[in-house]
Amino acid sequence: MKRFVCHIINLLTRIGKPLAVTGIILLLVMLLGTCGSDEISEQSLDMEYTDVEYEEDGSGVTIYLDGIGVPKSRAQRAVTTDIAKMAFDFIEVIFKDGTGSIARASWVLGEPANINNITRSIDYATTFGTNSACMFVGKDDGKVLLGIGKLTNTRGTPAAATATTIDANTRSVTFSIAAIKTGLLINAESTATVNGYTVAADSFNYSYPIDPSGTGTRAGNSFRRKLPPTGEVWYPVYVIPKNVNTTATYTFSFATDPAVFPLDQCLNAIRTVNDNTTGVKPVVQKKTPRYATNGRYEEPRNRIDTNTTVSFNGYNPTNGGPFGTANSPAIPLIFTISSNSGGFLAFNMQIPVFMSDKGAAGKNSGPDAKTWYIRTGIGSEFYSLDDGVSRGGCVFISVDVSETEFDRIEWTWFKGF
Repeated sequence: MKRFVCHIINLLTRIGKPLAVTGIILLLVMLLGTCGSDEISEQSLDMEYTDVEYEEDGSGVTIYLDGIGVPKSRAQRAVTTDIAKMAFDFIEVIFKDGTGSIARASWVLGEPANINNITRSIDYATTFGTNSACMFVGKDDGKVLLGIGKLTNTRGTPAAATATTIDANTRSVTFSIAAIKTGLLINAESTATVNGYTVAADSFNYSYPIDPSGTGTRAGNSFRRKLPPTGEVWYPVYVIPKNVNTTATYTFSFATDPAVFPLDQCLNAIRTVNDNTTGVKPVVQKKTPRYATNGRYEEPRNRIDTNTTVSFNGYNPTNGGPFGTANSPAIPLIFTISSNSGGFLAFNMQIPVFMSDKGAAGKNSGPDAKTWYIRTGIGSEFYSLDDGVSRGGCVFISVDVSETEFDRIEWTWFKGF
């Protein structure tokens, strides 16, 4: 998410958090005649090449129809080292026509895309609803969503009536990707460079009452500290006073040009899973603060806050409803703080989603819709403290601990989740 961006960016420059570009372009070539989705595994093993070609810098993915024009190079028969460094390794795409019929495909690097039978003579200018096309890109491991794609160009001879119309002559389509980004700034920072990286977004903001019985609110105080004190990584620390409940928001932003890819098309195409029957629901969870150093994790030896709780502040999205709240990607939170609160805690967040429509892909007998996850971090670092610029993770909260006291905290080996 920033760093998901970070990875998406390094596709083009270097793997890292900073947002050097606003997205990536995925090029797909679509037409009739590919094999059914039940042949993916066998075809991946038996073919000399697949119908997918990847740009090794991560800037493009090309899908060929019927194997016509596919370069028979070694790079197309295996996932190369460079390709493996790409931010994403799993892609899902959907086309929905005006009758509600759906064509869907999903694949991992090294497999064919197998997308066929797309309805023609339609302008697929939006990402959600009738006459729409959408793409998700992310990590196959855990199905972490890193970016969302909108169809922005089609190619054929002669050209279609509009840039987003797929007609009888269309041979390829281009999706522009809005990368999901997050970042942590402190105090009144509008931009910051930490550890050589530029913070991509201002994701966490909070405020609390001026006093327990007073009116008005005060913006939260925060600072950065190295962990360990002699270390090189700076972590943002957000300070909350005792005895006053604190409201906050965590915002997942989208790196996109509003004129080309409006925010509402991102939010409406990302549909929330909130299912009481299966228990797959959005969750914010409190964690023991930990950070990695010298090949191990460390946590505070004392002053771990076991009394403060963090939870969604009225956020309970409709199952299948749009992502975020009130057409905003900000997720509301509340910290419930008692007179016994004090010390350190951390939290992360996970929101299950699906792309656009979960209906059966009757147009191409495609796979079922996947459940993806929007998270505050990637991989094992989802549980570690977020330095604000890299792979994300847990936001570091300090309840009634001053900067001076913080520097005196002892850290020890992490003993578990």
